[in-house]
Amino acid sequence: MTTRDPHEALANEEREATDKEALERVKRQQQIGTIEVGKAADLLLLDGDPLANIEILLEPVRIALVVKDGRAAAGRMAPARER
Repeated sequence: MTTRDPHEALANEEREATDKEALERVKRQQQIGTIEVGKAADLLLLDGDPLANIEILLEPVRIALVVKDGRAAAGRMAPARER
């Protein structure tokens, strides 16, 4: 049986956790982060500027398109088969 220094064991566990988190981030960056073919995206296309008037979000008629995970999900611009 090998006895390890507790500080060394903790440092190794932290390194492994950091490496795993970094790998997960890299994998996600291949799927998200930009708007391009093959990537998942959540978008909301509105008639108007929500920064100028946040209340347009309360008006369904102003929602032109909702894209969830890269697919048109709702809105008047969504193809009928995907609504």
